[in-house]
Amino acid sequence: MVRLVQVRDIMAPSPNLDDLKLSGTYVSPDRRELSGIGKAPKGRFGGRLVLCGACVGEDTINMLLDIPSGLRFVELEICCTQNRLPSSAVRLAEACGKTLVKLSHTVGLKCKSYPFPQSGWF
Repeated sequence: MVRLVQVRDIMAPSPNLDDLKLSGTYVSPDRRELSGIGKAPKGRFGGRLVLCGACVGEDTINMLLDIPSGLRFVELEICCTQNRLPSSAVRLAEACGKTLVKLSHTVGLKCKSYPFPQSGWF
């Protein structure tokens, strides 16, 4: 397990992060650590983003939404254990609205995929 701040520190110096995958569990952050957590990464974030497990949570998504250079992911895949798409994930998809082509939501242990229509959503 790692802390979310450690994930941010790994992402921060990278000029470009295409095809980013965040998965697994992490230690719940101290609320003081979360203030401005997404301001450090300055690179271009594009390609495919995959979020799995605990990384689908509010803290991770808010960190990504705070990145000053914005998000330009073409594909967003969200793998979680609940049947409905988390509202924070919807905000993430909206932030990628100009570039997003494919949004997939995978649920539970059997990883059943629910692709969304490519047009008319954003």
